[in-house]
Amino acid sequence: MLLLAERSWLAPRVAQSERVLWLGPAQVFPAFDRAPSMLHLYPSDAGSVRGDLEAPLDQWPLQDESIDHVVFQHPLESRLPLQHMLGEALRVLKPESQLWIFASARASLCRLRLSAALRAERMWPPAAGIAQTESWMRASGCAQIERHAFSGVRDGLLNARASWAPWPPLVLLEARKRRSALILRPRGINEFATGRMQPMPALPASRVGLAA
Repeated sequence: MLLLAERSWLAPRVAQSERVLWLGPAQVFPAFDRAPSMLHLYPSDAGSVRGDLEAPLDQWPLQDESIDHVVFQHPLESRLPLQHMLGEALRVLKPESQLWIFASARASLCRLRLSAALRAERMWPPAAGIAQTESWMRASGCAQIERHAFSGVRDGLLNARASWAPWPPLVLLEARKRRSALILRPRGINEFATGRMQPMPALPASRVGLAA
C-alpha cells in the first residue's frame, strides 16, 4: 500500500516527461498503469535489476543524458547500493532533470514495517538515514535538494506533514542534476597535495556520474 500510494502521488508529476526510469524495491506496479514512457525496474536476487530491462545494478544499458526523471523507491530498506547507483542515475539523466528518492527515517515504524514486508534484514537503526542519503546525493553531483515530508499512508494516499517536523517518518528527496562541474584528474589531485598543481580541464562527467 505504501509503494502504491507513493506512486500515486509522484506519477502525475512526471507523467508528461518523455522518458522516466522508476526503480522500486519490488514488482508492485499495477498492470493498468504502465505508461509507455516509463521504464519499470525492480532488483533481483543476483545483484541486478529486472523489468523493462535487465542489467547490473550500477551498469544500465541506457545512453548518457537520455532520461528526464529517475525515481528510487526506498533503496535503503531493500538494501540496494544507493551510493553506487547514484552515479549511474546521474549519468543517464539529462542536464537540469530531476532525481527523486523515497526514504523513511532510520528509526521509524514505517521503515521497520517496509523492511519486514520486503523480507530484508531489519536495519534499525544501523542503516543509512535520510541525512546520509542527502550527503551521497551532493557528493554525486546533485543540486537544490529539497524534502517533501509525509506522515504516512491513509486510505491509500500519502498524508502530508507540517514542514517544521524535524524527523518525519517518510520523506521524498527531490534534486536537480547539475549542468556542469569541475572534475580533477588523479594526477592533478596529487600535484595539488604537493603544491604544484596546474590548471586542469574538466573531464566529461558522464563517466563518473556528474553532468557533462
